[in-house]
Amino acid sequence: MAECEHGAIGAESMVTDRVREAMEVARRELEASGRFDSVVIESGMLVAHASEAPEGAFYRVEVDAGGVFVSWVSADRYLSQSIEQTLVYGGDDLDDMIDEELVDTGYEGKKLAPMQHYRNDEKLFVFRSRTPIDAASCDAARAGSSLAKFVLAYEAAVGQLGDMSPDEED
Repeated sequence: MAECEHGAIGAESMVTDRVREAMEVARRELEASGRFDSVVIESGMLVAHASEAPEGAFYRVEVDAGGVFVSWVSADRYLSQSIEQTLVYGGDDLDDMIDEELVDTGYEGKKLAPMQHYRNDEKLFVFRSRTPIDAASCDAARAGSSLAKFVLAYEAAVGQLGDMSPDEED
């Protein structure tokens, strides 16, 4: 079975067995990359903390009624603003940066949907993109490998912005 196109899923089936399996594959691949201090699956989502990232910043893979998403999240308003400011002053487009990093991972599938930036109900600042993974019918091994590549691309792109970079001084 091929990796599937994105399809909307109902809230009752948000985290399917296939998605759980895919998250487990992604967890193992992210741990093996050596770029993360921790990678866990909790509350139906994969949560990774990059080795070079500030303590309160995480990368996540999560499912909601709109699909399967990859994201950067932090409760730190100033960290989020530092990323925004770097993008505004540098004239960079985060979607393009993520796409470039995704190519570097060897990913050859469909692109991520345009990135959304907002503060969510958990009071976290979020940069998030819908993935082309269909939670209902994806091939877990291929989808998991793609999810890992999405997180790695997010980490490579966002990790060089604002106060995410360990070289930045306050």
